[in-house]
Amino acid sequence: MSTPDQTFNEARAARATSERRFELGQYTLTRRISVAPEAITGFQSGVQASGDDDFTALATMERTIAEICEPFATVTATDEPIPFADAWQQLRTVGDEYGPLDLRDLGAVVQWLISGVVERPTGQPSDSPDGSPVPATGTTSTGDSPSPAPALTLSTPDGASMRSTPA
Repeated sequence: MSTPDQTFNEARAARATSERRFELGQYTLTRRISVAPEAITGFQSGVQASGDDDFTALATMERTIAEICEPFATVTATDEPIPFADAWQQLRTVGDEYGPLDLRDLGAVVQWLISGVVERPTGQPSDSPDGSPVPATGTTSTGDSPSPAPALTLSTPDGASMRSTPA
């Protein structure tokens, strides 16, 4: 039996052991190891389609967060498991000592989650596809490459706006 020229198992295993947990309010939530590409494209198309409809953009952000997070969270202080939906509802309606999550919080969470599931490899760069030298950045991407997460501007009922841009 011959050895395959390429295996993707090592990269997938590395993603599985990367830090995926994050604290938000009184809960520790966990980003899934991997998500279906539709979760990311659904976010991009949902935000683009929302136009000036902040409620649609908000619903798209929350749906994306739910799709990228594991179905159970834990209460940080006790390690007690809690369904993600219950923890999220608590964070959105009651919150913690800082109040319920606001647009800045949601933007930061969705940006971190998306960046974790679309991150580029951090290993040694390989030769570029066209044979040209690989730039010092380790990537052959150009400034015209699409961003993994679109910039997002949301307005609050009082007229304030919040812009979330990819890192």
